[in-house]
Amino acid sequence: QLGEARLALGQHSEAEKLLEQTRTALEKQQPVDGVQLAQTLCSLGFVYLAAGRLGNCERTLEQALQIQEQTLGPQNSQLIQTLNGLGCLNAAKSNHELARTYHSRALSLSEQHLGSQHPDLAKTLIWIGEVALASGALTESQQALDRALALRELSLGASHPLVAEVWSRTGQLALAQGQPARALSIGARAMAIYNQARECPPLAMADVLAVAGEASRRLHRYRGADTIT
Repeated sequence: QLGEARLALGQHSEAEKLLEQTRTALEKQQPVDGVQLAQTLCSLGFVYLAAGRLGNCERTLEQALQIQEQTLGPQNSQLIQTLNGLGCLNAAKSNHELARTYHSRALSLSEQHLGSQHPDLAKTLIWIGEVALASGALTESQQALDRALALRELSLGASHPLVAEVWSRTGQLALAQGQPARALSIGARAMAIYNQARECPPLAMADVLAVAGEASRRLHRYRGADTIT
């Protein structure tokens, strides 16, 4: 649990040490607790993904998924995180169709276990939107992001930082759609939410600034673009 907490805080080096210790301890147990081992492997997979160690990530997540499917069955909710991890991994490798397959399966399981209106579906929808955007499927990306935005605004309110995360991705989509003025407006809205928040992940703000900078450049507002960048 401490390792997963470190992972959630972005402290990947510390998380890796703790999770590797847990993995070793679990593998030495007889009988092996497959469910707990798979969860640990899944978390390790996300650590490797964040570090760009894609080979380690792939082996670890595939092992986790195999254990979960054999132990819990293919429709268990614990597969959701692992499937999303494999989706993110394949997105990082530009395997967009495979990434979409994993994320779609995760979304289907989430809807099955949580219902179609649960806010936890939003993260998977964002990943689906990102994969669709990267592959040029702009309509699919818009639909996924619109749904993610609606779920988060309904459950968290319009000024929550997690809502700004969706706006940031929507700004990237607007740029791809050739709408820099809309992208700049969306970026300003996301920045306003982050500026009002007590805590804002630096990389999240950087993503929004990147959208605003590129939108300003396309609108020939070069001084503003340089300042933002």
